[in-house]
Amino acid sequence: MKHRPRTALAALAVASLAVTLCQPTAAAGTDDRAPGSAVEKQAAPFAPAAPFAPAAPAPYEQPVYDPAPRTTAEEPPPTPEPESYEDFEPGVRRMLEDLRSGRLNAEAFINHAYAKLGYQGGVPARYRDKDLPQEQRTILAMILARELDRVGHPVRRSIQNRMAHADVLAPLIARQPQDTSAEAAPQSAALAPLTECGQKGKLPGEFECVHQTANFSVFYSVGGENNVNPYDGAGTPAEGDVQDNGVPNYVDRMSRSLEQAWNTYTSMGFRPREDTDKKVAVFLGSTQVDPNVGFVQPYELADANIIHIGTKFSTGQEAEEFYLPRHELFHSMQYKYIGWRLVFNMRSLNAWMEATAEWGAHQALAADPAVPAVSRYDYARNLPKFFERPEEELTKQDGFSTGRQYGAFIFAEFLDERFGQDAIRHSWERIDGAWFPDGATEIRDMITDDYHRDVHEEFRVFGVANYHLCGGSTAADYGSYWRYQDGDVSQWCSALRGSGSDATFPVARPKHETIALAADGKASGKWTVKGGGVHYVDLVGQVDPAKLWNMAVRTMQDDDKRLTFTVVNWDKIPRRCFADDKSAREEDKTLDTRIGGACNVVTLMISHGRPGDGEEEGRWETKYTSLFGGSVGTSDVEIGVQPGGNLITPGGRPSAGTGTTLVGLRHKPTNYEAVSAVACHCEGWGIQVTPPEGVGQWSGWSHGVHGLSANAEVTEFTTTPTTAKSTVRLVGTDYPVYVTHEYKPSARPELYDVSVTVTSLAPPGDQPHITYRRVVDWDVEPTATKEYVTLKADHPNVGFASDYGLAGPDPGSGRPKLQHEGSFTDAGPYDQGTVLDVSVPVEPVPGDPNAGLVGEFHLYYGAAAGEAKALEALQAVNAPVYSLAKPSTSGNPGSGLPATFILGYKPVT
Repeated sequence: MKHRPRTALAALAVASLAVTLCQPTAAAGTDDRAPGSAVEKQAAPFAPAAPFAPAAPAPYEQPVYDPAPRTTAEEPPPTPEPESYEDFEPGVRRMLEDLRSGRLNAEAFINHAYAKLGYQGGVPARYRDKDLPQEQRTILAMILARELDRVGHPVRRSIQNRMAHADVLAPLIARQPQDTSAEAAPQSAALAPLTECGQKGKLPGEFECVHQTANFSVFYSVGGENNVNPYDGAGTPAEGDVQDNGVPNYVDRMSRSLEQAWNTYTSMGFRPREDTDKKVAVFLGSTQVDPNVGFVQPYELADANIIHIGTKFSTGQEAEEFYLPRHELFHSMQYKYIGWRLVFNMRSLNAWMEATAEWGAHQALAADPAVPAVSRYDYARNLPKFFERPEEELTKQDGFSTGRQYGAFIFAEFLDERFGQDAIRHSWERIDGAWFPDGATEIRDMITDDYHRDVHEEFRVFGVANYHLCGGSTAADYGSYWRYQDGDVSQWCSALRGSGSDATFPVARPKHETIALAADGKASGKWTVKGGGVHYVDLVGQVDPAKLWNMAVRTMQDDDKRLTFTVVNWDKIPRRCFADDKSAREEDKTLDTRIGGACNVVTLMISHGRPGDGEEEGRWETKYTSLFGGSVGTSDVEIGVQPGGNLITPGGRPSAGTGTTLVGLRHKPTNYEAVSAVACHCEGWGIQVTPPEGVGQWSGWSHGVHGLSANAEVTEFTTTPTTAKSTVRLVGTDYPVYVTHEYKPSARPELYDVSVTVTSLAPPGDQPHITYRRVVDWDVEPTATKEYVTLKADHPNVGFASDYGLAGPDPGSGRPKLQHEGSFTDAGPYDQGTVLDVSVPVEPVPGDPNAGLVGEFHLYYGAAAGEAKALEALQAVNAPVYSLAKPSTSGNPGSGLPATFILGYKPVT
């Protein structure tokens, strides 16, 4: 049903299936997916990552298909208005309008339709067209099939025999026990005559030969205008060529492609209509279609499954024999599910026919290693046309004889990978069972009713997956975000040939807006998105590596709430920055994100999760709300402090090890980094509050991966070149708690004093128990991810300590470890960190009974030139609990050179 000149796609290496990079699994009892629990460590988006031990990414869990009961006894919905024919060619438009109005009766319409399709001559002048595009030919054939289905069987059979020569065709496509397969042994005799040839009767064109295979009767001619290449000599056996078997090699190849596709499609549960005792008839050189074009007519037209393929070897217009027959055979199998009701949604169903036929061709081509490269990826040629208008209706037929619907194969691929290969067949089964089906609605309802998934979320994931389709080649590039796993992804990107690539990101992607943000981050916009579509806006901040801004993205829509707004922070596509993608579906919702430094691009994606429901306008506004984080330091130590009191900010000079410009904990004399070297952002704190009697326990945190907990807000954040102060308000079940971190130089140049104050506004008389957790993933340069760690945790206030640096910040999420807990010396070298859970005794503020309960203690973050200097500094500030992290360079773990990094704890007595 489409024009397919033979064109090669540029071949690229298939994107390799790479690995997720992570520390070893935590001890049993930890829920890694719970808020505030352990995180997966990802490769650095800012700097080359140190080597990791590979581990396979967790697979996407496909949902179980559980179809909702449907019965024809249900009351049918109101009959919709049939679709308009206004964009049809004038002749066929008048014929269809006359049929609808009653000016043309059914029998006359059937005669004229058969004539326009090439079965007979004599179309009245009113209904003539100079040319009839293939999709319009398909629609006309479908409506003709509807009219035939309405007449009685004897009348229908008489018409079929008279006009479509069904009586001539029947014996030639009947299945016989002696049929041989397309892989039958060749007939050997040199220069053997074309034994299959001899006049068989006048069909749609003059065919002098018929080649029989297990499931097909292939009609062709070796002479005349619409002939095939008669060559029957040496060729490529793997592609189907059989030398001197009396059959042209071209027909051998075409037949092999058809049989291979038959095996692929039937193995997936597809079959043509009424195929038990009949083969599929394939007319090579059919006069009904132009060269290089295929057309599948509805079953009713000749009481048979028929594929027409236009080919003219005599004029050098030979139809492609690998991709095209596979595409057309899938159409033949789709007709099993299409009835007369298609007339009410013909464009939507025709678009889904083309999208899934391309998907089917992909499956059949992929299953056949003998397909030459010139045809192997031909199904993906129209992907750029889908990406050019991503905000359109999912099953939008982009005009007749144009390609957007063919590029929509990528959504069929999405369904395949998200729901399983059977999802495509299930979508057609739903169409078959619907009163007045259209592709978009049946797909939407299948996802919701039969797979029990949130359709808004699925279309959001589809939009994101398409935007980062061509960015990376490894699992580490994509992190935990869903991506296509198909082995042809690199070829899809080759077909895109840079579509959507720009100065912002040199990555092929869907069409998008690009807006440069003003100095205050203010911008606004709106866009209308249709069902199943998505609109993209790249918001580009000013390039200032020393500044990172908090940015508010306000999203607005009507109360139908059919849109989902998604915010993605990029380092470079597909690598993200900062926390996870954020999304909203409310009428008016503000999403907080960050922008700046090496991550100065945020993409806003507006996806419509209700295909078939009409268009929706999405509106948005942005502005910067505050600077995010800052670096403080002395002669020996530099620390990057975030507004929540946790570490890692952008804007530093490249470190001496990995070259990261993120600052977590830096030893300035050597310029080695110990926390942000692989950009894990795995550092932070959390508290767990247990009210009296243990009822109403709750938690809150601030962490580089988990961000602020939902019950937290930053109420104060100030910095100077040497100090930083952060206050976070946490709301629990009964009363708020304020957590303040004050960073300032200590009495030792190697250490920064972090004074932590926890204020509980508990009701008078209540005495809550509060546990504070500090977690840090050590990545000590120059051997980041291979550290020696010593942990001294012998103190009554320490409830738990271990080496698990990827632990979540919530003390209530479990007590994980890698290899050690409690106190240990020089464990390693392996990728590890430190977890400290300490109790925080709180007491009333003297003289102010309304001030709540206050607890205080000190943390020390720092770095020293070797272990001896580190221990000396800790002793000077009387810190009894500490973690020392050293690289695995020569001389370690003994010396701690060139730098030993420190986390210490001291209670306030």
